[in-house]
Amino acid sequence: DFLKFLYLTFPKDHNILDTIDWNLWFYDVGMPPKNKFNDILLNQSKKLAIELFNSRKSIGTKIIPQSITKWNAQQVIVMLEHLQILFKESNESIEILRELLTFINDHYNFFSNKNSEISYRWLTLCLSCQYETSYKYVVNMLIQFKLN
Repeated sequence: DFLKFLYLTFPKDHNILDTIDWNLWFYDVGMPPKNKFNDILLNQSKKLAIELFNSRKSIGTKIIPQSITKWNAQQVIVMLEHLQILFKESNESIEILRELLTFINDHYNFFSNKNSEISYRWLTLCLSCQYETSYKYVVNMLIQFKLN
């Protein structure tokens, strides 16, 4: 019944569905073969987060962060989430982390970002460092959600 449903649901993809060994997946013992996923975009996001975090000791020098203008929202979100992890695990002073937030916003202008998920991640990162510059943006975002 499942296969009938699957083929009816995806009529244009019969050629792809036919390449799957359904007997192996349904009736064979053990785990099905593990797919190898392309993680290039994930690695780019994490790499930039690490580079930004490591730049905290050299703020003021001519570090130009990688452009993210062609990144999709999910890549930016992963980068911000990874920064959040690095901040939490850090023993850096809160002042250095705030300077880093200023540096990051100077280059990426996250306070002006219109994507609510990116704004949420950015503002959460800012609040974790008690970054006062972010407070008015947090209030604006909360008011905006309350009105919607």
